Amino acid sequence: MPAYATIHDLFYHHLDELYAAENQIIHAVTSLLPQISQPAYQDALMLYRAEALRHRNLLHEAFEALERHPADHPCTVVNSMLCGLKQTLQRNQLGLIRDLGILAALHQLCHYVLSHYQLLAHWAERANHQPIALICTTIQQQKTYAAHILTRLCQQGLQLGLPEQLQALERGGFGQLPNRPAPSSHKR
Repeated sequence: MPAYATIHDLFYHHLDELYAAENQIIHAVTSLLPQISQPAYQDALMLYRAEALRHRNLLHEAFEALERHPADHPCTVVNSMLCGLKQTLQRNQLGLIRDLGILAALHQLCHYVLSHYQLLAHWAERANHQPIALICTTIQQQKTYAAHILTRLCQQGLQLGLPEQLQALERGGFGQLPNRPAPSSHKR
């Protein structure tokens, strides 16, 4: 991270990073939607993308209130997280496993961005930038709810997929369970 002359410069940098992150989330979710196999997950991701669009617009209002323009650069941390997700998706995985991988990566991304909104809301409040604090707090609350929804979807997916995976394991479909004796054909 470059050196900043003032604390305000650092604040603006974090605001720029969040704006870039929302843009990257919008683009990533748009490209991930066709790869989702479960319709309920597609619906959830469409809502997540709509929320990111709304948050980007709210951040734009924050920039206008500060009489600034967002910088045109990607958020390096979000970029790194999305590259990791792309590598995961390059593996040949079953639909549900792929879906859960996407949801889990977006969940992690949501928490990363959420922590920055929390920081900026507190920072803006302390600096008496009440409109900015209100915008960041509003987005923070919405991101918290989105993280909760992503958590529930992942849990539901695991509950749905785990029995199928265990059945396949018992049939030898995904390999053998460790330390499991071979079934015997005779009864005692």
